[in-house]
Amino acid sequence: MTIRYLIVEGIDSTGKTTFVEKLAKQASKHVEVQVINDLRPNKRVYFNMWLNRYVKDGLIQELDPVSQAALFAIAAKQNDLRLPHSLTGRKLYIIDRSVISSLLYAAGLIYLKNYYNQDPGSTLVQDLSDIAKARLNDDDVEYGELHRTLRVLRTTYLQRTSDDTINRLDARALVLCRCHVYGREESPSDIYEDKQLQLVVKDLFRYYLDGPELKASQGSSFENAIYSSFSNRVSYDLVKVDIPFFTIDDGDKYGRAKIPVIRSYNADLDFEVAKFLHLIQNEEFWASEELN
Repeated sequence: MTIRYLIVEGIDSTGKTTFVEKLAKQASKHVEVQVINDLRPNKRVYFNMWLNRYVKDGLIQELDPVSQAALFAIAAKQNDLRLPHSLTGRKLYIIDRSVISSLLYAAGLIYLKNYYNQDPGSTLVQDLSDIAKARLNDDDVEYGELHRTLRVLRTTYLQRTSDDTINRLDARALVLCRCHVYGREESPSDIYEDKQLQLVVKDLFRYYLDGPELKASQGSSFENAIYSSFSNRVSYDLVKVDIPFFTIDDGDKYGRAKIPVIRSYNADLDFEVAKFLHLIQNEEFWASEELN
């Protein structure tokens, strides 16, 4: 049983949902696909419907950022991640935003109160870098509470189980961060589309999803497939990032795995869908192997 998770991230107006819809439609012709969206769960849940309206009406801003993130984490748990129909089958989960967004938007809201008072020579960029790279962890006094809250509430997306009578579940994750912002004429539809907040969160994404370059022949077949599809293109950066929310359950403890991240600056969504469709049809992408 082989499972792959494509986690689609980025700030608002980067074409994430449009990309997800187009890719799911095309990919379902080749492999079993399930789309996951916290505010549009694949089963009827009143809480998620209520949260969607709570956000659109702007009433969610009455809560502190950590509590806001916790609500999205609860909503995520209501999604039913169905296993493949066959024990030897393949399945692709396409996740339209994840815990990464919950974390970075909440951190952005926390920081935003200081944003408007920045001097021209301020250290805003360095501050955001420090927050994303070092302070969004369990030990930080200000942001650690947020990190712990999300990790407790979220179900892990990456799981690996073994059994004497059942084939091992082989699961790997890939993050696509859409960085190209499309212009929007209409006014913001909710508080998370605030232009100043978007500027802060955009930088947080840039720093949080930063790591060593993903290179060929140094990783698994899964990573090599990603490299061969997206390397040497000016519109893409390939890195590996230690993201503690996407863990491997080895039956003993929750380990941590470095996740391949594709940062896309490509404005052509149809081209991007075609590239990912090619990746999904690459046998190396589905190769079963021990996880590091």
